[in-house]
Amino acid sequence: VSSSFDLAIEVLTELVSRHE
Repeated sequence: VSSSFDLAIEVLTELVSRHE
C-alpha cells in the first residue's frame, strides 16, 4: 500500500473540489 499515492490523491481531490 502506497501511503504517498493515497496522500497525493486526497490532496488532488480536495483541490478539484475547491476548484468548483
